[in-house]
Amino acid sequence: VDNNHLPWEMYVREARRLHGRYIFKEQDATIAPGLRRAPIHDDSIAITEWGMDSHSVSMEIVPGSRREGKILLTELTRPGHVPWRCLLPPEHDNLLVPVCLSSTHVGWGTIRLEPTWMHIAESAAFAAALAVQKGIAPAQLTVPELQRRLVDSGVMISFFNEFDMASPEPWVPAVQFFGTRWFFVGYDARPEDPLDTTTAGIWAGIAADLLLDRRVNLEKARWAEIYPEPSTAQPVSDMEFHELASRDLRERQRSTDDLNTLWPELAPPDGVWSRGGACMLFYRMLGSRTFQISPSHDRRASR
Repeated sequence: VDNNHLPWEMYVREARRLHGRYIFKEQDATIAPGLRRAPIHDDSIAITEWGMDSHSVSMEIVPGSRREGKILLTELTRPGHVPWRCLLPPEHDNLLVPVCLSSTHVGWGTIRLEPTWMHIAESAAFAAALAVQKGIAPAQLTVPELQRRLVDSGVMISFFNEFDMASPEPWVPAVQFFGTRWFFVGYDARPEDPLDTTTAGIWAGIAADLLLDRRVNLEKARWAEIYPEPSTAQPVSDMEFHELASRDLRERQRSTDDLNTLWPELAPPDGVWSRGGACMLFYRMLGSRTFQISPSHDRRASR
């Protein structure tokens, strides 16, 4: 009544969107081949979790069909990573688009929720503040530095079944970070479980590669078949874990000084490393390094 019966705020479910450096699509919110989760994006800055859906365009129904445009993919949708590149225009480094971000029509169904918009916008705000502090455009930020700022500030970038960012456990930021680095092939991080020998070797290799600024190209591998099942996994000993991590560093001609410095501080008294504890070790080893993520994260849209 106070505005001549025109709503002060219009709800626009779907309109024009950015064509960014990556396009979030249906496949980014469904189970990926070789995994037990949606595709892993190493530049994730938020998550999706709502079922992909779209309302009917018209109430008219052609005999033998359903309403035009209606989509309900509730049973197929899984929590997905929102890549940083979806917020970045190809031609500009100083603009972030957290709401009308780069997405297909079907992928938009899981992006368009207000909690998701707020989540993405919060990450964009952290990015803007960090860019101002560093005196650079947002797109010039290195993704790991931004992600560490997010997870250390309680912002989620990976979905797991067992915990959210309200958990007080010290391993939360590390597990969140490595959720974007192929440490986990599903939504069960099992941070309190003992670290097994096979997983210790895989994680040590990935961490050592990250220290060398290498992008570990795992997308084409069936990593769900490499990680052992919890029921068959053998816990790694303290000495064996140290040797695995040291070996991978030496093979890549990297110093083991940081590993040896952190070991007495983080090693469990009983010698049984948890998965969360191992993530903390590697997270601290990487420190605040601003290593590059991928040569493909450039201005060209990746479809």
